[in-house]
Amino acid sequence: MAEKLEKHLVLNRYFLNLFGFSEFDALREKLRDKEEGYDSYGRSNFVDALINLKNSQITEDELLRYDSAIREYVEKLRQNRRQPNFNLKYFQYLAVLFTEIFLDRCYNDKERFIVELNEFLEKFNNENKTEISPFTEEDLKKLAFWMATGSGKTLIMHINYWQILKY
Repeated sequence: MAEKLEKHLVLNRYFLNLFGFSEFDALREKLRDKEEGYDSYGRSNFVDALINLKNSQITEDELLRYDSAIREYVEKLRQNRRQPNFNLKYFQYLAVLFTEIFLDRCYNDKERFIVELNEFLEKFNNENKTEISPFTEEDLKKLAFWMATGSGKTLIMHINYWQILKY
């Protein structure tokens, strides 16, 4: 049981690594002061900050595609909640973004995704002196969110539903 939790934490580290970070706090510092909402081009203020990261492995085109999808989900939430000014906070945005990346990679090139995850896991095991077994396709059937009480997990779950339908 402990190994499964460790694998999920490794997945979080994998996503942070895609943006050039090893710790969430460092990524948070890049986003926490950004205004929620969208710029004059319809892009989230968060994606503008992510595009400017120097060590990101996610291309600008990918980020813009993910950001556009997230905006569509937010629009649906606005309509269903009758809150025209609703926007995601940076940590909610990241949860939805990480899920969007996960589903995109899982459904569009699962074999490559598993290879990339296991290459990252091998480095993780070496650096942390752990022996977590490699990811398999079976490991990619679930995602978990570890967020504080009142942080919007239920809202994110609504978005996750739309994400799953999309993919």
